[in-house]
Amino acid sequence: MLGLQTQSCTDDDSIMPGDDSLVLNSELLGNWAAISYEATEVFYFATIGQVATFNNRVEGFDLDYEITFTEDTFQAAGNYSLAVSTFDVNGSPAGNSTLLQNDIMLIADYMATDTTLTTDSTLYQITIESLDLNEGTVEQTLRYEMNAEETEMTIYQAWEYLREFDNGASRRITVNATSVWEKL
Repeated sequence: MLGLQTQSCTDDDSIMPGDDSLVLNSELLGNWAAISYEATEVFYFATIGQVATFNNRVEGFDLDYEITFTEDTFQAAGNYSLAVSTFDVNGSPAGNSTLLQNDIMLIADYMATDTTLTTDSTLYQITIESLDLNEGTVEQTLRYEMNAEETEMTIYQAWEYLREFDNGASRRITVNATSVWEKL
């Protein structure tokens, strides 16, 4: 299983449209190509009397994926692959897999400050047969920084997904990810 994307990485989750603290960062506008993606994930599943925990390390490869920022929306599109290494609760290897993500197309609104992006979407979409990790997406804040030349951007994401089921079971997925993008 694999989960990706974001949650608040700042102390201020109260940024609202029209807020004077919002800054249109013109350096953010335009097309960006994905250079790298890395994530760590913790999955915690609980049912009556049983708990299962495991961890993933994820690395993106064959990144043919771009994101375009306009004044208040972004569009992410393309293909990428993810190498997933799974470890049990004791840190012992439990398996490896590869996920191919093809023909991804995401369009969403966002707000930006000098160092944060707030959106109700993810930057990467993950499709796994038995698990919809795009369900229940809520407003999230990502932290970003640019190099001095403003030609490379690093986005730091922390995301937690919690779902409780009618039968008393629950699922919690926590993800910390870093992606690097190059201005086209």
